Amino acid sequence: MHRRERSAGSTPEASVSAQRRFLVVAFGALVGITTVLILTGLALDDGHFTYVFDDAAIHLSMARQLTEHATWGVTAHHYASASSSPAWTLLLAAFTFVLPVGHDLLPLALNLVAAFAILLLFARHQEFLHVRAGERLSGCVVVLVVAVLWFLPSLVLAGMEHIVHAALFVGILVLVDRRVHVDGDRTMPLALMLALATAVRYETSFIAVGVAIAMLCASGRMLGRDTRDRLSGRTARRASVAVLMASALPIAIVALVNRAFGEGYVPNSIVAKTGSDRVLGLVRTPTGALAALTSDPALLALAFVAGAYLLWAAFDGPQRNASIAVTFLVTAWLHVSFADMGWFERYQAYLIIGGSFVALRICAEVFTPDHRRRILVAVLVVCALAMGKSVLLVETPLAMSNTYRQRYQVAKFLHRYYDGHAFLTGELGYTTLLHNGAVVDVLGLGTYPVAVERHAGVETLGARFVERLIKQSDVQVFAVYASAPGFVVPADWTVVAHWHLAEPKITIPDSDIAFFARKGASARVLERRLKSFESELPTRVTAVYREELFRQFVTGA
Repeated sequence: MHRRERSAGSTPEASVSAQRRFLVVAFGALVGITTVLILTGLALDDGHFTYVFDDAAIHLSMARQLTEHATWGVTAHHYASASSSPAWTLLLAAFTFVLPVGHDLLPLALNLVAAFAILLLFARHQEFLHVRAGERLSGCVVVLVVAVLWFLPSLVLAGMEHIVHAALFVGILVLVDRRVHVDGDRTMPLALMLALATAVRYETSFIAVGVAIAMLCASGRMLGRDTRDRLSGRTARRASVAVLMASALPIAIVALVNRAFGEGYVPNSIVAKTGSDRVLGLVRTPTGALAALTSDPALLALAFVAGAYLLWAAFDGPQRNASIAVTFLVTAWLHVSFADMGWFERYQAYLIIGGSFVALRICAEVFTPDHRRRILVAVLVVCALAMGKSVLLVETPLAMSNTYRQRYQVAKFLHRYYDGHAFLTGELGYTTLLHNGAVVDVLGLGTYPVAVERHAGVETLGARFVERLIKQSDVQVFAVYASAPGFVVPADWTVVAHWHLAEPKITIPDSDIAFFARKGASARVLERRLKSFESELPTRVTAVYREELFRQFVTGA
């Protein structure tokens, strides 16, 4: 028997108390650290609250358009598949419609609720990381796991759907375990959870493939010795088809709606991010996938634990958690093969949190209580592998400052002087949240023709293509990153000024925002408006006008 024995004195009452202490320590650490980050951000940003990314405001903008104009997009009466998370956008829209105030804080509140759901699932469905009375080491480990390994405080302030997706992934793992070991004939709850999670993030399709393979393995000879009596091959095949169809359903619905409005089968962000640098425009080469996996040492360590456990299980080792280990390992490999990594550690957050759940379940199964302290030290080592996240954690208020001093100020300027008129930009969030009017997005999220060009591998949009876009929308002004705007500026347009941000770049690609207008009267009007707004710019933001820009260019300064 490869089972963990209950330690002496480990009664149900003691277990419940350990669960409660885990929740108190974990949620207390989350709320405390998040509060410190918010207060620091408010102090940096003159009392203004902004999220780490502009992307959070994209969803808020879409929620606003949906509730005010019944439009799916970032501008009124113009359909745009700008959200890769339909369920998150709909959730924000529902609360925006019901609540009269505080819409900007909705992502923050919903992420805290989702984070608590993650902690509750860990408290109830794994025993290894519970905090026992008088045990300081486990309390320290819990704080580091929540703050550094899972990166929850910073993800809360990212204002995106990634924590909700991670909570759903852990819930799916719980249901997979229950489906295999308890409810051998009940697939509906798992299918519904997968459908919901796919509507939150398309990466759930990777999870669905992992679940399907786990079901088949649970009915097989190598990994199904303990489960074949509850899950026959025929039942497993039916369950596999059901979960794959459930995950495919939201993707199919979005595809049909998009096509009905003349756009692609998937959201524009996915269209733009897949292209000529991948096999068939979609999948990384095996070498590229391995490089993506090794780019996050913590994820690599969790994958190694799951892989080693499955290898042992295949050779007559313990198998209690084989199904969730298969689900996680397949999901992780598909993610590094198809999806992005990094960008403030958010893309693989669901893998880190789900992989932690699998690893802790494995530890509780294969190690005796006498080894628990040593394994907790090993968990500290895994946290140490993620110490790069501790740097980002400390830099989170500075990332919020990046957004406030650059993107938010651009949004204020455009709203004040160009409201009701079209503009061109690569940042849709706060600009479209505050603005009323058309927009051309040179990254492609809000402008489908641009997404198609990006998908084709076009690094720089041509002048004719850009001119056609700005004529169609009657664009009045450009506000783009200065170093690499991603397009050729038409000959009759000129740079008027740069806004330079004199602080480290955390979540922005460039310290300078460039403003362009058509040569002549439009350029003079833009310059006059920029100079009028200059007195309102926050500290560490400097306006540099075209004469000085030309001098810097000539002298190489």
